[in-house]
Amino acid sequence: MLEKNQSSNELIDREKLVNIGANLLYEKIIEEKSISVMEPNYVLQVCKAQFISFTEDLTTERLQEIVEKKDSIFIKRISSLASLMIKLNLIDYQSIETGLSIVDIRSMFAISILETFNSINSIYAKNNPNISLIPDLFYKTINQCIGIVKMLNLGLLSDSFGAWRTLHESICIIKILIDGKEEVQNEYIRHIVYTNAYRGGITDDKLRDEIFLELKTKMKGYDLKSKDMKKFIEYGWIYKYDGFVFSDPSYRLNFRDGVQRCAKLEDFKEWYEIASELSHSSAIFFYSNEEYFLNLLIHGLYEMLVILEEEFYKYYKNKILSMPYNFVVNYNDFKNMLIEIASKQKCIFNKEFFGNEDVE
Repeated sequence: MLEKNQSSNELIDREKLVNIGANLLYEKIIEEKSISVMEPNYVLQVCKAQFISFTEDLTTERLQEIVEKKDSIFIKRISSLASLMIKLNLIDYQSIETGLSIVDIRSMFAISILETFNSINSIYAKNNPNISLIPDLFYKTINQCIGIVKMLNLGLLSDSFGAWRTLHESICIIKILIDGKEEVQNEYIRHIVYTNAYRGGITDDKLRDEIFLELKTKMKGYDLKSKDMKKFIEYGWIYKYDGFVFSDPSYRLNFRDGVQRCAKLEDFKEWYEIASELSHSSAIFFYSNEEYFLNLLIHGLYEMLVILEEEFYKYYKNKILSMPYNFVVNYNDFKNMLIEIASKQKCIFNKEFFGNEDVE
């Protein structure tokens, strides 16, 4: 017990020394005025990370010696490197000519409404599909949207479009799962289990054999062959959804003719195909018209945001309406503003590239 207490005390002492060292680096950087404008807390966190990196293999005694000599070569060297790294990691958003400015209302509003979603959804997301499937999917999708906005800020248009493709897939799945309710949601969860077994995530041989037996039995019921197993594991849950028409051969076990079609979002199939081309580094990836794709992406992002909001409100309606009055008013204002910006962006895109505001 005494040994554990001593170890714990040593860790506390070391943490104190690290904080002192980080402050020494911070003071040195500020003193040298090598960085003109920067959030102080960010600089301090960088200093702490750098100090830990350079001293993690040193003894506590050696650490004590270092922090006692604030003008040592060691401190000067680390502060110089930390200052250089901060400069090299700073993003001058104003110099990014092909991106969406961080002060553009379309960027600021997108982040604002997404963080509003997060403020509600984060309470219920538990990263456990058995108890929080829809909130978990919302969590991933909301933060994926935020990532797309950040990529647009950086002018990473091709990367943004690849992420838009995944976003579209996510929203299609969420839309079906909410509409399909418990039966479809439970089947989706079961297919997560199949995926884990298929990918080697289940090490218990007996359990894995039972899962594969269940999987093969289901496939046989749908008249599927062994070659269809991977496809069934990924998309087979859609068979439980009433919107999947077995009598129509054009409905298939894939995303485009299955999930996307059941979600009634086929209008985006051409966008999805273009995004697929970009993800495979085709000629369009290297020689795409940046202005066109920026406008297309903003338009596409807002189209997805409108659908995401509809599904989010459908799922959380009672909880939203039970919020304080001011929150409900602000949410409704955001909702109306979202629809307005999406409509305006659509008109801008169609007029700019097709000469007609009404082009679909």
